Amino acid sequence: MKLRIGVMGCGTAAHFHAAACRSSEKIKFVSAFDTNIENAKKLADIYSLTVSRDYHDILRSDEIDAVLITLPHYLHTEFTVAAAEAGKHILCEKPMAPTLEECDTMMRAVKKAVAVALMGYLSAKTGKIVTRSDFERVASTQGTRSIITGLEKATV
Repeated sequence: MKLRIGVMGCGTAAHFHAAACRSSEKIKFVSAFDTNIENAKKLADIYSLTVSRDYHDILRSDEIDAVLITLPHYLHTEFTVAAAEAGKHILCEKPMAPTLEECDTMMRAVKKAVAVALMGYLSAKTGKIVTRSDFERVASTQGTRSIITGLEKATV
């Protein structure tokens, strides 16, 4: 079974992640949303995704297990909190949020939810380029502790 991902923010970072996971047997990018619909259409055309005009459609969808948040950082808090409240797993690109207070808000929402959240500091922390197999290793594990452990092993 593949981890089905909805992309929120379809700029350069989203293209990097989509390309890295394109032929994965464990990860499938499903839907694209961007505040600029043309960006969403471009990513969708390249990677055969559906386009969502409203990010709430991604959050309500039973066909999406997780979200990749690659929006401008000032939107990370709003979208992470909404995704956590919807029970979606989250990979949010760096930086986490503009302020410590917003980071705290995000962490409270994720702790309250059933979801697993990871912040995209993978290559920044280690200087290592994260490969598709690293993402697959994380995606194929079960439970919060296992996902965090898998991520740590992928970045060592």
